[in-house]
Amino acid sequence: LRRSIDRSRILLVLAGGVVGVPLGIVYLVRLDESLVRVTLGAIILLAVGASLYSSIRSAAAGSSPTEASERVPFPGGFWRSLGVALLGVAGGALGGAFSVSGPPVVLYFNEALKEKRAIKASLLAFFSVVIAVRVPIYASSGILTGSLLLTALAVLPAIGVGLYLGTRLHDRLPTQAVRRALQVLLAITATLLLVGA
Repeated sequence: LRRSIDRSRILLVLAGGVVGVPLGIVYLVRLDESLVRVTLGAIILLAVGASLYSSIRSAAAGSSPTEASERVPFPGGFWRSLGVALLGVAGGALGGAFSVSGPPVVLYFNEALKEKRAIKASLLAFFSVVIAVRVPIYASSGILTGSLLLTALAVLPAIGVGLYLGTRLHDRLPTQAVRRALQVLLAITATLLLVGA
């Protein structure tokens, strides 16, 4: 999928993500977890609602949100670039705090990119870089322990099955169905965060 990565859009998101990871780890260590979970869940639900509203308005107008966004040249000015970078910071921070770096970045690429392969490839690139930054910091700070590694190894077979099924499903679904599935999964994530708090 690497040829499908939208390099013009991902650079600022990646830069923000790298900056955000250590900020998220500070949150993890110092702030009250339930407060951060409630805030995160509420923000994700609001963002999903805004995304659904944008989709409904675009459908009523006879166009897709991605068609509209594709007409705006990236980065499109300082404030737009700053906003995209801050989404990356938010994703990196959430990844550092909860290993949930997806929501803000998923919403951005889901709205900004036209093809599902580009969405998937750009997200994989972002997650790979953020995880590569996050894991050594976890290890050096004592968050990543031997028992956690054993737990991770124990669930690897289930993760492998999920990855295989998800990849097959992704290849068969049309782009619009993939967008809806992402919105639903984000809403479920937000709900679980709120319930867990």
